[in-house]
Amino acid sequence: MSNTSNEDLINMISAMSNEEMESLLLDLSGSQFWPAILKYYGQRAELAKNSLMTLDPFKDQTQMARFQGLLAGITDLQTMVAMIDEKKTKVEAGVEVPEAKKTK
Repeated sequence: MSNTSNEDLINMISAMSNEEMESLLLDLSGSQFWPAILKYYGQRAELAKNSLMTLDPFKDQTQMARFQGLLAGITDLQTMVAMIDEKKTKVEAGVEVPEAKKTK
């Protein structure tokens, strides 16, 4: 387990730039930990899908929206890392890559 408290972690996340985040995600995707992360995300996605299938779309609209949002977030991580890797490859090849809009 990490010795980082929730407050320390929140401060680290707040101070991290998007460039640092992208670099760390690329490092993580090439590490021994990546398959475990993907397995965990896959299990969470399966749980969300199974839970979604048990809901009544007329009675449980809010809960359905939550599970759909969870699924979108789970599947987005691997796609985001692939896009970051593609961008890095283009930059290394000298291809101009438009800069993304800044987020808060």
